[in-house]
Amino acid sequence: MERMIQADITGELVRKDSKNVGVQGEANVTTLRLRFDESWRGYGKRVVWRNAMGENPVAVTLFQGQGGEESLVYNTPIPKEPLEEPGWCSFTVEGYTETEGVRSVALSVKEYLEVKESGGYYRPAEPTPTMAQQILDALGKAELVVQASAQEAKSWAVGGTGSREGEDTDNARYYAEQAGKAAEETAAEVRTEFEALAADAEGSVDAAKAAKASAEQAQGKAEAAQAGAEQARAGVEAERMAAEAARVGAEAAANSAEKTLKGAMMETVYDTQGRGTDVFLYVDGLVGDVAGALETLLNGVGGEDNA
Repeated sequence: MERMIQADITGELVRKDSKNVGVQGEANVTTLRLRFDESWRGYGKRVVWRNAMGENPVAVTLFQGQGGEESLVYNTPIPKEPLEEPGWCSFTVEGYTETEGVRSVALSVKEYLEVKESGGYYRPAEPTPTMAQQILDALGKAELVVQASAQEAKSWAVGGTGSREGEDTDNARYYAEQAGKAAEETAAEVRTEFEALAADAEGSVDAAKAAKASAEQAQGKAEAAQAGAEQARAGVEAERMAAEAARVGAEAAANSAEKTLKGAMMETVYDTQGRGTDVFLYVDGLVGDVAGALETLLNGVGGEDNA
């Protein structure tokens, strides 16, 4: 099981969960886990180790944090140099800025760890790489990571790398091609449906035009029928008015005749032939003439009998 010492750094204070770093002669066996607070954000970070004699300093640069570039948690193996002598070795954590190749330390904190004396022979471990070697090693690892990331990106983009099972049918280009085919098929279906709808629309337009013409024709007939009805009504009204005028005329004629008769009966002279004779004298004379004629007739009849 990996040994680990955790150190929480708040400003320039350190609180660690163990004081024992290991046994004399060990190297890269124990990991120092450093957790920084926000005051350390934005600074470059390195750890400078010294042995129990305060000698043989070695610096280890802290690169990317455990949670990515924004992380303030770093794991760094404890190298061989501080464990060469038994006693209390030290580590100094520095926060620095770098301008035009010149480093300026802004924050610094120092703490101690105990190195136990070895009870037997030990073989010295390889020395800790220099800063330049550490940077080159980090760059080499970064290059490998970049290459692996590029290969993985290509695998997911177009496939053909042989690094992933089924990558030739499980990549962005394949899905794009499938989506393009599906889009073309959908477009063809939509176009066919649109053309059918357009044909139906044209048929509907023709039917609408025919219906409109029939409606207009029916409207014309209705208007003609209405005009005929109005004309017939006008004729009936004219006949009614003529009949009314005839009735009025008949009543006027009757009234006139009645007045004439009444006037004639009131006259003392009945002059139908323009004789200017008094009616009563005329009647009397007419009666006398009739009586005379009757008498003559009777006389004539009697004379024949006597003969």
